[in-house]
Amino acid sequence: MTETPETAVFALPAALDADGAVHLANALCDLRYGPLTLDAAPLRRIGAQGLQTLLSAARSWRADAVALTFVNFSDEALDQIRAMGVDPAQEFGDP
Repeated sequence: MTETPETAVFALPAALDADGAVHLANALCDLRYGPLTLDAAPLRRIGAQGLQTLLSAARSWRADAVALTFVNFSDEALDQIRAMGVDPAQEFGDP
């Protein structure tokens, strides 16, 4: 019988700017190839580098056919993502 790996949960920082994106990318490397839930409840400010990191993660997990779930995006964070020309529902499911 094959065991299903447990889903890891990672809380995003309050600010996902250039520095935050580097830390997030490093954390995601450690969590790669396993199911993951990214909790966006703390997220209040997202910059282009942070958004790029989230997009890269979403596409990487999708290519690996491994579950990546985004939860608890605030309206504020979703508005910032949309302002950068990205549809959160299309890229991240129904956050």
